[in-house]
Amino acid sequence: MQFLIFFSLYIITGCNKFVWDANQKDSTNIERELATLHKDEYLNIVGIVNNSSDRLSALLNLTENVTLSNVKILSLDISNLKPSLNGFRIRDRHNRYDNNQFFANKHGNEKYITKSGRSSCQLYHCEVGLYILHKNANENDILSDKIKEISDAFYIKLITLDMKFTFHNFTINGNKFPLVVCPYDKWVISRSGLAFEPYDRNGFFYPEFHGMHIILPAYPRDNHAEYFTCGDMVYADSTRLKIVYEFKKNNSNFMRIEDINLMHGDLICGAEHKPTDYLHFSYDEYNKSMKYINISALHNEFLYYGDIVYLYSIDDEELIKMKNGSEVFNFSFPKKEVEPLCAKKLIQLPATINLYIDDKLEKFSSPLRSSAVDIKIIRITTEMLNKDYKFDCKIDLKKIKDKKFISKYYDKVVKGIFVKYDKDGNKKFINKISFTENDFTTYGKYKCIPEIIRNQGTKDIIDLVKNITIIIVPKLDSKKEIWGNQYKVSIFCPKKLHRFANLEDFVIKPCKGNLCDLKKNKEFFDTNGDNVIFKHDKFFEKGFKIYNVTIKCSYKTIDGIKFDTRRDISVLEKVYESQNDKKKDKMDIKSILLCFAIVMFGLLFLAVTINGILFYFVRRKKKDKLDSLYPSISDSDSPLKGKPFKKVQLKTELEKPKKTESLILMDGKNIAPKNTAGKKLVESLFPDPSLMNSVSGTVVSTSVSVT
Repeated sequence: MQFLIFFSLYIITGCNKFVWDANQKDSTNIERELATLHKDEYLNIVGIVNNSSDRLSALLNLTENVTLSNVKILSLDISNLKPSLNGFRIRDRHNRYDNNQFFANKHGNEKYITKSGRSSCQLYHCEVGLYILHKNANENDILSDKIKEISDAFYIKLITLDMKFTFHNFTINGNKFPLVVCPYDKWVISRSGLAFEPYDRNGFFYPEFHGMHIILPAYPRDNHAEYFTCGDMVYADSTRLKIVYEFKKNNSNFMRIEDINLMHGDLICGAEHKPTDYLHFSYDEYNKSMKYINISALHNEFLYYGDIVYLYSIDDEELIKMKNGSEVFNFSFPKKEVEPLCAKKLIQLPATINLYIDDKLEKFSSPLRSSAVDIKIIRITTEMLNKDYKFDCKIDLKKIKDKKFISKYYDKVVKGIFVKYDKDGNKKFINKISFTENDFTTYGKYKCIPEIIRNQGTKDIIDLVKNITIIIVPKLDSKKEIWGNQYKVSIFCPKKLHRFANLEDFVIKPCKGNLCDLKKNKEFFDTNGDNVIFKHDKFFEKGFKIYNVTIKCSYKTIDGIKFDTRRDISVLEKVYESQNDKKKDKMDIKSILLCFAIVMFGLLFLAVTINGILFYFVRRKKKDKLDSLYPSISDSDSPLKGKPFKKVQLKTELEKPKKTESLILMDGKNIAPKNTAGKKLVESLFPDPSLMNSVSGTVVSTSVSVT
């Protein structure tokens, strides 16, 4: 759906687009000639357009809805035109189209077309490119629908044999490079189907120039140069016409160039002046380039060692005229060149080379210094592992404080590089480093050294800036290791760490006395290839054990820097034994408690058994006595006489028989049968008279069950 909408809009837009095709027009001869700007004198230069003229293959968009195609080219050859800032006038040779010729001479989107029979090309502007002819339009309505009624159109090109147009010529006196006004971006009108490309954008602008001009010092851009190029006029067919100044060199009138120390001096020519009294241009003598320095915004500028700064008086009469427009906008030109008042050369300043990590100045830790070399230390901690770090060496001026404009002072002539040397002494450039736990190849010795960019007094700078040596060593947390048992432990220290450090000591802690210290006791240490090992088997033979220990390997670099690596080892066998001991202790306690319970139960059972047995025998004895009484009872004069007495059972009050006869005993009184059999029974139950008396007053019931 969206595609259909877009396609419909495209079709509608395309339908509203008007294309004017010059091939559909029968052009009569259209002639243009050149004349002097002020006196309007004919210069004998003529260009003609007819049906046989060359045409532009490029389309020219006159407005959003009107496009011109196959526009004829009118070429004006100005090869024989003498250099003059006065410029020239372009006019109709026969004055036939004075009242219906239109061309663009303004910047903007509306009313940029002027109706005139004459145009010009000079320092102020250059009115070439597209021209249209219309019989009934004026400036106000030419860009309306009447644009479709164009009677003819042509395209003016200025050409020379070498496609170089010389504005003006002058003399350079020695090293006094004069200021000139060059065309800039808006010197031509883009609506005319051409553009201007400046050669140099590092110049000075007055606001009154409106982007049409730039002020530059004119100087030789190479040793054999005879022209100073302002830029190129680029036509619709991509051909170019260079706009240049021609100069001659006078090698006799040189200006003295003075040295200046920017740490203490200002860029002025006289003590009574201030920097804002001048226009400053910095000249790079090595690569022949010039740059404007905005002294009012010096914090945004950079000045470099060896450059020559040219100072021009901002109050120069010619500059004031340029600013006011009297020499540019009034079809005039400077009467004389604006030469510099003085020049200053930027000399050497004290500098040092510094290391930057991720664009931050490295402060280092515990630097070691000697007369021959400056050694600094970087210690890599665990938190710094497995990350990429960018390393840069830069040459910085000493004590520049707030002078940012000289913070890159030596960047053009010499630079700092970060390097590492291999075992054969070959230099390897390093940009990034990533440190890992088990890889020691990234540690070691590095250097920040100056490297020459170009030979411009750089030997003195190299001598001025001392190399710095950086030793990068690990400062890592202890590495944790777990082993199954003490016989599987591998205890060793490498004798060397990647050719930059040697083993100094090997210590295992905790350990009895100095038995596990390489320096103090070598009995349990040995060498095995590239490692020093701890002979734990021999250590065990002495009755010692290893469980939780720390292994410390101490190293020292050839520069005297010491550091350690550590391993914390835990042996699982000790853990299992400890756990078993705890389990065994618990089992022992349980066993003791169980045994105690069994013994107590046995004693209790024995006591109950003995008591039961004794009780049984007592009862048995009592029963036998009762059985012996049975015949006496059966023979006596008893109420029970005549009933068989099969069984006699003594019971407590709690057990009440179904059928009972009670014998109630009281103090000295009794209620009983008169016969003596019952008395004998009682006496048999209480054979001890004292027991009989102790129960005096107590009612005892004895039941005799008859079954």
